[in-house]
Amino acid sequence: MIWAFVAGIVMTPVLIAADSSLLAGREAAYIVGGMAGILALAVLLLQPLLAVACLPGIALSQARRWHRWTGTALVVAVGIHIGGLYLTSPPDMIDALLLMAPTLYSLFGVIAMWGLILIVLLVAGRSRLRLRAALWRMVHPFNSKDTPPFRAGRNWNAVYITSSC
Repeated sequence: MIWAFVAGIVMTPVLIAADSSLLAGREAAYIVGGMAGILALAVLLLQPLLAVACLPGIALSQARRWHRWTGTALVVAVGIHIGGLYLTSPPDMIDALLLMAPTLYSLFGVIAMWGLILIVLLVAGRSRLRLRAALWRMVHPFNSKDTPPFRAGRNWNAVYITSSC
């Protein structure tokens, strides 16, 4: 039952966007870039659920493996999204990157992009940086299903997930 619910939440925005009349007459790069952005948001929903193995029928080790794969898919989808939007309108992309775009969602997108880049760099350099487990949990807080509930200064972002699993 929970799998059907999660699939419905993930697929509903994708199906609504695919059926949109606003796509008529748009370039292929715009459509592919837009759909990649929507898929990235759908994958983003799954990330914390997989990190703490909240979905039934998945062992923690398998959920963590899927968490890594969906993280990679998220980075690829965001890259396709940015590339598609750049091919469609380079001046708008430059305005967004310079935080001068007239729309608020452009600002949110750029902030999210830099957050994703920071996480990718931390993940890629984790072994070289020799981050302690406590520091790693602070910057990448979804660490396990048996994480204790919220305690000040520790796992501050995992509270809403661990309390509902």
